[in-house]
Amino acid sequence: MPTSTVNQQPRLRGFFIKSLFVKRNVNTNHTHVRNKSMMDTITIIGLIAVAFTTFALFPQLFKVWKTKSTKDSSTGMFILYCGGVLLWFIYGVYLKNLPIILANSLAFIQAIIILSLKIKYK
Repeated sequence: MPTSTVNQQPRLRGFFIKSLFVKRNVNTNHTHVRNKSMMDTITIIGLIAVAFTTFALFPQLFKVWKTKSTKDSSTGMFILYCGGVLLWFIYGVYLKNLPIILANSLAFIQAIIILSLKIKYK
């Protein structure tokens, strides 16, 4: 019976976000931090994601503002959405991750405005 062998798969440690910046060599047990340009690239990708997700609510906000009608939007969905983006914001602050902080603070503001208009135009 063979003796135990070293597992060639890297172990998952910490949050997924951490894995974006830490690379584990499969053949050895060395861990190193990715270079600065890679972190900048990842940050740029995150900021592009911020732009997409932040501007995703603008059409809904504009429609509510223009028509003064919120009958087609779900109050429950926006309450859950606000809770989710608030928790993401807290998570981003904890990680000191600018894209997460920006995306979720702006999305939270938009969702609160839509909820406020829903109450106002009820």
